[in-house]
Amino acid sequence: MPLLSNLRNNPVATIQNSFIYVDTSPMGRNNGGHVLITETDHTIYSYFRIQPAIVSRDFYFPFLARNVGDIRNVRPINGTIVVTPGMNGCALEVCYSNGCYNFFHDADGKYMSTVRNPGTRVCRIEANAYWDSRYTISDNYLGYATPAVHFICVYKNGFWHVGAFGFRSKFNPTGEDEIHGAFPPACGRYVGYFNDTIHLIKR
Repeated sequence: MPLLSNLRNNPVATIQNSFIYVDTSPMGRNNGGHVLITETDHTIYSYFRIQPAIVSRDFYFPFLARNVGDIRNVRPINGTIVVTPGMNGCALEVCYSNGCYNFFHDADGKYMSTVRNPGTRVCRIEANAYWDSRYTISDNYLGYATPAVHFICVYKNGFWHVGAFGFRSKFNPTGEDEIHGAFPPACGRYVGYFNDTIHLIKR
């Protein structure tokens, strides 16, 4: 059953009982922005594909090597979804400023100090909280499948709910990425919730 509408309406239960792969490759190295999310149901997991949109309630923020990718000034409504490329050593950080949320993909978890005016930190999830070295161990036939954890933030009734889904995948330039396995991250699939006054910090 497609999960996208359920994720918007009931994020906690949907995250706890699902695996969701987020394909952000159509975004290239673009800056963060509005996106359109389409879904393909593969029974044991759902495949979300992200494409640029002029106007949308959903957002994307990029990975930048040795830097921090971001999307700023997000004013969510119920069902807003924010996504970023899969992580296997980076940190997710969210800050609050002037009634808006700023999302950051902190490469290797060590470049936030270079960010100007990020706002007040309300969420940070570091690699130690979600990653385990055993995720990189695989049989020979999986040797080319890269493991990563895909984070999804969903806004509902005043709170952001954070989901995390582990996958081993291989990039496919002509279609859907090849999925070679799914796993729950060390933090679990449902990581927790936050807003401007209740913070979520995982180290």
